[in-house]
Amino acid sequence: MKSAYFVIDGTIPFDWYINSIYEYLKKIPDYLTKNDCEELYKEIEQDIKNSLEQLDFIKLSGILEKLEFAERGKIFYKENQKFLTEIKLKEQVKEIIYKEFIPVSIKFSWNEKDNGILQIEPANFKIKYRNNLDKINKYQNSKKLILALSIDEFTKKFPNLIKYQEYQDADIFLIQEKLNFAGKLENYFNIVFNHIKSHYKNEFKDNMNQIKEIIFDFVMNKLYDKIFPIESNKKDNLIYQNSIKLSWVNIFHFLGNKKQYVLGSFINDINYYFKLLSSEKSTRKKLINFDKIINNISFFYKFNDKKEIGVDDILPVLTFAIIKVHPFYFDTNIKYMKMYRKLGNFFEEGNKFEQLGVAIELIINIKYSNLKGITKEEFINNINIEKNVIK
Repeated sequence: MKSAYFVIDGTIPFDWYINSIYEYLKKIPDYLTKNDCEELYKEIEQDIKNSLEQLDFIKLSGILEKLEFAERGKIFYKENQKFLTEIKLKEQVKEIIYKEFIPVSIKFSWNEKDNGILQIEPANFKIKYRNNLDKINKYQNSKKLILALSIDEFTKKFPNLIKYQEYQDADIFLIQEKLNFAGKLENYFNIVFNHIKSHYKNEFKDNMNQIKEIIFDFVMNKLYDKIFPIESNKKDNLIYQNSIKLSWVNIFHFLGNKKQYVLGSFINDINYYFKLLSSEKSTRKKLINFDKIINNISFFYKFNDKKEIGVDDILPVLTFAIIKVHPFYFDTNIKYMKMYRKLGNFFEEGNKFEQLGVAIELIINIKYSNLKGITKEEFINNINIEKNVIK
């Protein structure tokens, strides 16, 4: 029961330790559980006495209590200060989103023969005419474009690709790729952020990154229902179906059973972040949650006393996690994140998508030889059992 896994250093979520206790309770030797765990209580009692003899426990607990109270107060103050600042900033940015005059023109067309065009450019339209519908219509008709005068208006007038999927069965990711939607949206965000820098230079100089994030999330949330497919693709379905069939796998099937791995809250946390990755509409927030998935894999290894973690360590646990979560729309979400991953320059590129690609291909084409400690017969039998459960 003495384990380095239980040394709390503040880098691993506390509930992982609580859940790991339940795992260890199932592994307690029989001789310790006889007579209502009498021998186990004796061992624990002796360990506590030995620890107390080495410390002036009363003085130490008093000091720790005061330090803990002061630290909690400090954290509470900082969190509330941050919260109030964010509320105020969001209200200011909200005014910019709905009212700031940032005119751009949008040109869009698409057909399968000659593809089409998407242009987003600054518009030479005067602010004094912003409420003059005749002037707006005349400008649009003469230049054969759509005029968007605010950030909110831009999201409303941005082309809706879903109708091409519904009525033409078009691959709307292919449309976005061919017309370079990511590049055109990058141009738009540059127009917006340059405008804010020039008009609010002093007011927002310390909060520009937060403002960028708020505006970026607003725009991508609004565009999501216009550019994200409404139907799952073939690969989405294969990932889901195969992960269901493989629900029986355990962590040692990927890492071997030389070491007794403790999961703690790993599965619960991973499941939570996979759900957020799927439900969030902004690519920035999707990528944040994917990074948290990778971080939790690192927590898992640290929790199991592995000091150094390499790229090769991430892949098997990531594959195991995807199987256990069996996510919907997973390939579609990856394509969406990948297409707009550089938008806003919020993240370093890394090799996250390469790892995902390998994990997905493994799940889709998995064989018994890809798993550790299992025969071909056991593999086929377990797969067939899961098939019958699904039916």
